[in-house]
Amino acid sequence: METLPATNRWVRIACGRPHWWAGRRLAATLVSITLLILAIAALVVQEVAFGAAPLLAITAFAPYIEFGAAASLAIFAAGRMLAGVLLATACLIGLVVTHAGLFVADTAPSGPRLTVLTANLKVGGADARDLVASVRSHHVDVLMVQELTGPELDALSAAGLGAMLPYSVSEARPLYAGTGMWSRYPLSGISRRSDFVNAFVTASIRPSAAMPAVQLAALHLPGPFPVSADWTRDVERLRHLLAGWSRAAPVIIGGDFNATLDTARFHTLLADGFRDAADQAGAGLTATYPADLWLPPLIAIDHVLTRDAVATRIDTLTIPGSDHRALLVRIGVAG
Repeated sequence: METLPATNRWVRIACGRPHWWAGRRLAATLVSITLLILAIAALVVQEVAFGAAPLLAITAFAPYIEFGAAASLAIFAAGRMLAGVLLATACLIGLVVTHAGLFVADTAPSGPRLTVLTANLKVGGADARDLVASVRSHHVDVLMVQELTGPELDALSAAGLGAMLPYSVSEARPLYAGTGMWSRYPLSGISRRSDFVNAFVTASIRPSAAMPAVQLAALHLPGPFPVSADWTRDVERLRHLLAGWSRAAPVIIGGDFNATLDTARFHTLLADGFRDAADQAGAGLTATYPADLWLPPLIAIDHVLTRDAVATRIDTLTIPGSDHRALLVRIGVAG
């Protein structure tokens, strides 16, 4: 009987396999290539300030693309495709390194603490009584809200917000554009800026003689979809504003930034000493949106930024009627 060389035997075996086997292998290869392309794109858009909405969408889901990179690596490894294995490994390492620091907390100062709550009210549809109850139960010192409408402002007042946080600056507007801030401590240097698409309010507080004055700001950057021009312009305005603020006072700025930590333009705000509170607290991915679906929130677009202060803990709170979870942040300020 004729004996075939080993190579020919494997060729015969491969040729004798059903068509569905070849189809599955092709499908797996195409899936792995697609996942690899997404992983490469996720790394690129973290460093390059693209304005195209589809690319911004990739940054929003970058933490989950890590799992796609891992799946791509596994498929390439199973198929013994060395080039794919090397590329997928490099992408996976890059994405993991990018997000690993989010789980490592900074050292907090030994000084006094402030508790800050920021909440998007979904066009004034959030439950005002529930929000005020959260302020009360968590002993909030500063409340920042976005999408503040006139009726919602009245509802917050009727729910007793002013009794707990008697000092405020607000600019109620229709739909998405209103913003407000309430404080347990007197406000000074109040400003309502008119150079941003949505209302932007700032003020300073001096909680005690043991603490320095703290610069506060509440904002809502416009959504980047389907057109990102307004969002891009407001990020640039905010970057210049932050750079011009005095280093003499700690800064706490909170709101709906409509951007994740993986967005390159958002990175430009984390300069001159500014840090993201979730990063400081080692809280990992603090997803806040969307909060009104059966799925848990997937993306982290609400933020609190600090300078010369350190967030020690950050939690998300469900506010009935809102499509965002609120961020509750405890911040240490050096005396």
